[in-house]
Amino acid sequence: MEKKLQKNKDSLKFWTDDLGEAQIKSENERHVAYYAIIPASVRYSNISSSAKLMYGEITALCNKKGYCWASNQYFAELYNVSNRSITNWISELKQLNAISIADGSNESRKIYIVEQYKK
Repeated sequence: MEKKLQKNKDSLKFWTDDLGEAQIKSENERHVAYYAIIPASVRYSNISSSAKLMYGEITALCNKKGYCWASNQYFAELYNVSNRSITNWISELKQLNAISIADGSNESRKIYIVEQYKK
């Protein structure tokens, strides 16, 4: 059951579902509204700003299952960039040791936040 909490000028609706998860819905899409965390160790690191933003998105997606399941295509569409850009940003985060990836392939992988960055 949707409970409409607020509607802004861009036709975004915010509510809490039956499980207590915040939800956002635009005219065309529905998203769970998890928060993103970008710790100082990532914010002030020597990686691109885009990789830092993507780290925040990964932390938000980790809230549901404990890992991020999104594909490069998902991120590319979200940020309106090429798959190659996403691959580069993920590589930056891996080199920083901010994330680890299990199950290797793009479609079935699991991206985890490295423990030192969870704080």
